[in-house]
Amino acid sequence: LDTSFLACYACGSFTGGALGDKYGERAVLTVVTAGSALACFLFAICEDPTLLAVCWGLNGIMQGVPYPCYMKLLGLSFGAKLGSAAGLWQTSAYAGGAAGNMLA
Repeated sequence: LDTSFLACYACGSFTGGALGDKYGERAVLTVVTAGSALACFLFAICEDPTLLAVCWGLNGIMQGVPYPCYMKLLGLSFGAKLGSAAGLWQTSAYAGGAAGNMLA
């Protein structure tokens, strides 16, 4: 399952920038958020191992596509301070994961 997710995540990351440029970052983010929710729902109801891998791979694509769009939107919002904004954004993701593990 991990390989399915990570391989699809990498492919999604490569295509995310082009999709954002073609369709608009906000539209892409809306679609991939809904797609990720759908993939997680399907993963929850599937019992076949092959379908589980397909659903988790779909989730990987939906999770990989947004990163280039996030960076473009952060760049437009923060301009010359993009490095600081991106660093804070990335740190909060890891800090939130660590805090979640301690709370669980």
